[in-house]
Amino acid sequence: MSSESDCAECQGPRAATVTVAFVTVGVKRIEWKDGDTWKEGPALVPITQSVQLRVIADPTGASFPPLQPEWSSNPNLPEMQIPGPNKSVTPQAPDLYTLTATAGGSSADITVIAYSIRMLFPHGDPTVSATDWNNHSSDAANEGNEITFKSHNTQPKCTLTCEAEILPAAAEAILAPKVTWTVDNVGTIAATWSSSVTGNSGIGQGKELTATYQSQNGLPPNNDDFGRKNVTLSFNGQAIDSSDFEVFYLKYENNHPGPNQVPEGALSSTRSKNWFYYWNQVCGDPHAFFNSKTKDTTGETPAMRKWNYQTQGPAYDKRETWYDTRAGESLQRMMGGPLTDGIDCFATCVRHELVHVSQIQRADALLGALNGQAGTIWERGWSWNKAINNHVTPGPDGRLGIARFDDNHNAIIDDGLRPIEFLNGKSEFLAPQSDDVDLDTNDDGRPDGWMLGIEEEAQAAETIENHTFWTSDWGNPGKQHQTNRKYDD
Repeated sequence: MSSESDCAECQGPRAATVTVAFVTVGVKRIEWKDGDTWKEGPALVPITQSVQLRVIADPTGASFPPLQPEWSSNPNLPEMQIPGPNKSVTPQAPDLYTLTATAGGSSADITVIAYSIRMLFPHGDPTVSATDWNNHSSDAANEGNEITFKSHNTQPKCTLTCEAEILPAAAEAILAPKVTWTVDNVGTIAATWSSSVTGNSGIGQGKELTATYQSQNGLPPNNDDFGRKNVTLSFNGQAIDSSDFEVFYLKYENNHPGPNQVPEGALSSTRSKNWFYYWNQVCGDPHAFFNSKTKDTTGETPAMRKWNYQTQGPAYDKRETWYDTRAGESLQRMMGGPLTDGIDCFATCVRHELVHVSQIQRADALLGALNGQAGTIWERGWSWNKAINNHVTPGPDGRLGIARFDDNHNAIIDDGLRPIEFLNGKSEFLAPQSDDVDLDTNDDGRPDGWMLGIEEEAQAAETIENHTFWTSDWGNPGKQHQTNRKYDD
């Protein structure tokens, strides 16, 4: 018989044996946060902005005991002194910072590249008159932010020099390939970069490069194609800086894309200058022509100044006006109006000549059905600048002079409508016995009732103030090139 002590059921539970294994948690690597993505180094961060860093444990996922890495100190990164496994640091100056995290006998490094990137060139405001034109670093207009199509042929080109400052210099090889550039078109002409992103020639790449605009068909067609443009500097696809620049054409060249103009009846003429082609879009007229052989004047209306009877020379389009080089090249005071130069001088010339066009139309209207009647003295309308004018219309009898009478004694009755007979005896056709109507009783060239003389009326229209159109002048020299409101720089 066994005792109670021998009864197994009476014995208490036996103690379990537990084996505890301590895991040494070390540092596998350090990662940095780029947007929403954690990446391995080096970390890229603009100065004055923060970047988050985290330590990845070794073994991965180990959490006991907690990872307590020691971070290397850096006097330029005061956040490094704050305890904890992860960091958010904010570099204040461009440099390379190597940070180390140590735990469990292992360590890992990460390099933080604190960078500063900005546009060096083009630089300055091209709308401010130049103070140091040859200095690309000038804050005003300079030869780096005002560029001109300089080729004197049908394939003109101009080049914009671009440069970025990349700091720290020690990281330039890493940073420069991430620097990209975009620039506005000039009209339909896109820039070609000296260094561009692979597969995209429209995006420049690198620290120093050029953007070249070149046309195969002359200058851009529109005045508005020139002027202010923008260049943008990006890093890692994000725009970080930009600058304005301006594009000009050579004022006195003639490589615009317009056709050669041949003014009707002109003895000869050269191809129009660039200034005339572009300014005419702004303040000119569709029927304005460049004529370098215009005589003794900045402009003229040939249908008035060169009017003639149909037996004496060519006819001229009554809407057409001519302008020579002086209309855009020199300081001009027109007939008593404000002092104007450059594009404003041209605008004044056009306004003056368009008054003459209007005068032709109004005077012709007084002739009624006679105006333009073939074979008559009115075939070319109201005469201008003629010693013997045709400013007369038949009375009720429908004949010049006395009906059924040989007024000029040439053995032909009622022949006064023919220019040759009329010119040989106008006074006889206007004999007191005639019922003809004299429309210019004092023979001063203008219809009776007009308050102002021919030139006086045109002069009265010269009210354009100087610099009215200066912001539309993209010629070099011109009123927006180098020095504002100065037509010849």
